[in-house]
Amino acid sequence: MSVNKSGYEIRAQVLEMAKDFVENQFQSYWMNWSQKAPRDTNGNISASATGMPEPPELNEVLGTARRMYDFVETGK
Repeated sequence: MSVNKSGYEIRAQVLEMAKDFVENQFQSYWMNWSQKAPRDTNGNISASATGMPEPPELNEVLGTARRMYDFVETGK
């Protein structure tokens, strides 16, 4: 059974997909960084470790959602 979704529902779904995508990408970067970061004698990540990834901001999620939505609309 096919259910037609409103434009609002489609945009909300695309926004959720974009949030999940950006969040998963950040988690991947974080895991990679934390495995390579220098450790102190207790095995904790050193306070002097550099290059820690920044959590994504709202603008990054919205930009990803716009690109996804544009793809759905135009196929490009």
